[in-house]
Amino acid sequence: LRARNFREYDNTLEYRVVQNDGESQSLVWMTAARNIFHQELTQMPEEYITRLVFNEHHKTILMLNNGVVYGGICFRVFQEKDF
Repeated sequence: LRARNFREYDNTLEYRVVQNDGESQSLVWMTAARNIFHQELTQMPEEYITRLVFNEHHKTILMLNNGVVYGGICFRVFQEKDF
């Protein structure tokens, strides 16, 4: 998305938290996120990115515009350490 002001897209942007729960829509979105991560992080091996995104302990926050993934962040929560 290219705009002078990010707020132009604020009405159409949607944020979702997905993880590897086996649902087909989650898998489609995680695959799209993996492709974006691989395209932007050229020095990181694709297998490593795939392992992280599809790991059942990791979550991914996605930025969607009309159902299309435009960005995201992959992370792991450590509940027992409050982190």
